[in-house]
Amino acid sequence: MRMKYLQVALLLATMWVSPYVTATTLNVDAVNAELASYHYKTATQNAASLFHANNFKQLDLYLAELPLLTQEAVFDFLCRQTTDLSTMTPERETFLVKLSHLQPTYLVKESIGTYWVTKPVFNYSGSARWILNRWQIKLLADEAATQLLYDNLILSKWMSFGGKDYTLRRAAIVSLIENQSIEKVQVLKALFIDDEGMMWSPDNAVLAALAVRLQDAKLMHQLWSSKSDNYSLEALEQFDKPELSEFAAQMLIDATANSTLRSHALEILAGVNPMPDIVRNYLAKELSRRWKGEEIAKLMIEEGNVALLDDIAAKANAIAQRNVVKAKSLSQ
Repeated sequence: MRMKYLQVALLLATMWVSPYVTATTLNVDAVNAELASYHYKTATQNAASLFHANNFKQLDLYLAELPLLTQEAVFDFLCRQTTDLSTMTPERETFLVKLSHLQPTYLVKESIGTYWVTKPVFNYSGSARWILNRWQIKLLADEAATQLLYDNLILSKWMSFGGKDYTLRRAAIVSLIENQSIEKVQVLKALFIDDEGMMWSPDNAVLAALAVRLQDAKLMHQLWSSKSDNYSLEALEQFDKPELSEFAAQMLIDATANSTLRSHALEILAGVNPMPDIVRNYLAKELSRRWKGEEIAKLMIEEGNVALLDDIAAKANAIAQRNVVKAKSLSQ
C-alpha cells in the first residue's frame, strides 16, 4: 500500500515544473529581490495556510499557478516547515517525495575564495531528500524500540548488514542509543555484548554510540582495539575539550595504543590546560622516549603549552630535556 501511495506521488509531481526545463542562472541581487517581494511573502502565507491545514490538493493547484521562480522559492520555504518530524502526515510525506524528484530550474553563482561555484538557488529537492531520510530513520527507530520493549530485538538480524537499507537501520539504532533512557541503553548494551553476530558489523557505529552514551570504559577499550573508522574518530573527538575529567584523560591515553588514532589523541593531550596529573605523568613518560619524545614536545609547542612543557622537562630525565631542546630549535 505504501509503495502504491508513493508511486502516485511521483506522478503528481508533473503538476508543477517539467523535468526538462532548461536551467537559468541568476545573480544574487535577483534572488534577494524575489525573496523581498510582496508576491513572494503573499505566496508563502497562502501556501503555509494550506500546508498546515493538510489541504494538499488545493496546495498543488495553488503552487501550479505561481510564476516559476516564486514557485521554487515557496517549495524551499515549505520544506523548512517539515523539519519537525512529529508533525509528519501521509500527505506531507507524499509532498516531500514529489519535491525530492524535481530538478531545480534556477541556479546562482557564488564566489568561495578564488573559486566560483554554481548551485541551485533553492535546493528544495535536496532538502526534501534529507527530511525523508530522517523520517525513514525515525520510523525504523520506532520499530526497533517496539521490538526492544517486547524483548524481540536481535541487533545483528534486525540491522541486516548486507541489506540495502543497512545505513538507515544503523542510523536508527544509533538514534535509539542517543535518545532512549539510560536504563534502556543498558539493555541495548547487553544485547550488543551477547550478540555474536555483531562481530561481523561492517563498522563501529553501534559500539561507538554505546561507549559514548554510557561513558563505558570497557566498551571504549573495545572500540580503540577495533579497526578504526569515522565512528571511532568521532568518539575520540568528543574528548577534545579544554578541561578533561580523569575518565576522559584515561580514555585519550588508552587511544594512543591505536596506531590510527594515536596522533590525534596525542594532539588533544598535548593541548590540555589545565593538565590533570594523569596526563602530565603520561606526557612526561612519552617525552623520555628516545625516538618519540621529540614528537610530544613539538605537539605541546604547537598547542601553546610551552610553559607546561618546560615545567615537565625540568623534572624529567636528560633524554626528555634533550627532546625538548631539539623540538624548540626546530620550531624557531
